[in-house]
Amino acid sequence: MSDRRIYLAGPVAVKDDGGAGWRDRLVEDYPAVEWLDPLAKWNVPAEELSIIEGEAGADQVSVSEIVEDDKRLVHEADAVLIGYEHVRSVGTPMETHLAWQTDTPVVLWIRDGTPIGDISPWYRYHVNAITDNRDHAVGVVLDE
Repeated sequence: MSDRRIYLAGPVAVKDDGGAGWRDRLVEDYPAVEWLDPLAKWNVPAEELSIIEGEAGADQVSVSEIVEDDKRLVHEADAVLIGYEHVRSVGTPMETHLAWQTDTPVVLWIRDGTPIGDISPWYRYHVNAITDNRDHAVGVVLDE
């Protein structure tokens, strides 16, 4: 088992699978790594959760629950791996900035062929490395 804890950041709301597919494959393919998957805490698929303002029920999650738990996981992480796709992603830039503020290394793995020049300058400024190769991205976060 790796002694490094890696937080998995990336789009959720705009994805058909709620962003779980690439995370699940990564966890499966690298079982020795301690992955901090923000989607793993829910008892239902991410796409079936309802986000509400107040107290949450069995298939509901509150706004504060999402944000506070994700922030806690970023703080616990030794590094952040972004599964980047050129889609609307609100939380990922915030997680990236939080990691940067706490000197937690961030690696951006381009999953959809987006040219590096098309990636926001904000990402390019706040990440330690950018690659389009998954295995290289994993290697970088494990060696940081």
